[in-house]
Amino acid sequence: MSSPSRKSRADRRQAARVHARIPIRLTSSHRTVLAESSDLSRVGTLLRIPLSELGLTGEAPLEAVADSLRRILGDLSRAEFRYDELGGLITRTLRMVRVARAGPNQDWVEIGCALRRPLGDDEVGVLRLDLPRVRWPKGDEVDEVTPEPMQMLIAPMSGHSVEPLATELAELTAQRVQGQLTDARALPVCGKPQGASTVLSAITTEYGADPHVSLMKNDRLLWTGHTHIECVEMDPTDGRIQIAVAFDRELSVPELEKLAS
Repeated sequence: MSSPSRKSRADRRQAARVHARIPIRLTSSHRTVLAESSDLSRVGTLLRIPLSELGLTGEAPLEAVADSLRRILGDLSRAEFRYDELGGLITRTLRMVRVARAGPNQDWVEIGCALRRPLGDDEVGVLRLDLPRVRWPKGDEVDEVTPEPMQMLIAPMSGHSVEPLATELAELTAQRVQGQLTDARALPVCGKPQGASTVLSAITTEYGADPHVSLMKNDRLLWTGHTHIECVEMDPTDGRIQIAVAFDRELSVPELEKLAS
């Protein structure tokens, strides 16, 4: 089984990303945050935001990062590309669809954003970038299907009354597992979440940043233990939510064989 992907399923289909480090200024609710892209396509970008821009340090726990992103940026923000040279000439509304931290004491957070409107040829030229045009999916394209009917259950923290969060197992390696939630109504939030910051905040509030996870198949418990949330991603096309968690330790070959059987 493959490891969790850096890009959303929709973005992989629609537009190729290229490595592009350009400064981007984000504005939301009268707050401004400075970020830098690590890669960019005409319909999305992967940004690194220094935790200092969120009033945090590298020691901040994931739940604090989630809360700051939700309060300061929210799920939608206005982005100015190459603001240091162009000011507000090229702007887009960004929807936050992915939040990830590679590890503790990391002094930045990685967010993936979908552009409400693709970048045009003239804008790409002004940005001095060579970005391939958008390739819209054909009707006969189908999504990959995981053949094994497995579930990843995330248990609530002690004292919390919410139900365990049941997700479809999407990807699994010895280091991590990824679950997929097709219906956002299963999340303990009020109303439909608009982006990844709301989703991550809801999950860490009720289930914690280091949740207890069980892997199930046909109501059989195959593995259970503590994990650490690495990434939350929301597909901008259909709202599917991906939750990737890392195991406390690398799974052994017999454990992987049991999960694959």
